[in-house]
Amino acid sequence: MTSLIMTFHITIDRNAVSEVRTAGGMAKIIPFGGFVDSEHFKGKVLPGAADVQTTDAAGIRHMCAKYMFEGVDAQGRNCRLFVENNGYFEPGSRPKPFHACPAFMSDSPYLSDLLSRPVYRAEGHSTEAGVDIMIFDVTKENHEEAHEEKEPADPYIEELKSRDIPEVYTDEAKRIFEREHITKMIYFSEHESKTYVLEEPDERAVAAILGNLWGTMQMAFMINDKNELAAVSWIAGRIRNIENEALTVFAEIFKETGGDRYFDRPINRYQRWRINELK
Repeated sequence: MTSLIMTFHITIDRNAVSEVRTAGGMAKIIPFGGFVDSEHFKGKVLPGAADVQTTDAAGIRHMCAKYMFEGVDAQGRNCRLFVENNGYFEPGSRPKPFHACPAFMSDSPYLSDLLSRPVYRAEGHSTEAGVDIMIFDVTKENHEEAHEEKEPADPYIEELKSRDIPEVYTDEAKRIFEREHITKMIYFSEHESKTYVLEEPDERAVAAILGNLWGTMQMAFMINDKNELAAVSWIAGRIRNIENEALTVFAEIFKETGGDRYFDRPINRYQRWRINELK
């Protein structure tokens, strides 16, 4: 059972876009056309459709697209479908695909019953002609995800978690989680000759790894839900004397994040440093 309900194929005339820029932000109006061809509804966009985008002084962008289709529902009834799609984007972000929250109104009893529930999300995928707006039923997605098998945990990390962990490390892990939502942990172990990448680590996993940082080549990096390097810990003597093997963990950081942007700001946990201090 698919969670995709229908796709709106939106066509944009770039020459018809209008905008105004000021010191306090920007506003843009994007008129568009398009059509939908699904098992539930087939129709075309009526004149007057527009995506109004505003960006405030803080750089937060709000997208609000309002449009109306005229067509035929699954029961053969001539009808209209009104759509309002809203989305917000952080400063400088251009997510691909972008996500938004759709709302619907229709004079078709069939479509009204189908689309009146607040269980839908929208995904926008760029095309040569404009954008495809895909409408998904969240309840069906959740149902499908519940049956997906989770990837088994790494046995070494599980073994670390099973050990007795000193309170100093459990307290430190708790402090980190109280101040940061850690979504990823990258841990380099000389003893295992391996770099471990933990997605959504729990407090015990963090505490276990902190308690296992001993020797000369042990490093742990923690990344928060803002995609920032929130914490770092290592044991390697003077950082400028780090051996070449340590560079593998930095390579892993670059591979995972697509660049060295984590090192352009002070680290606010453990030792505080910037990338120029590693030279």
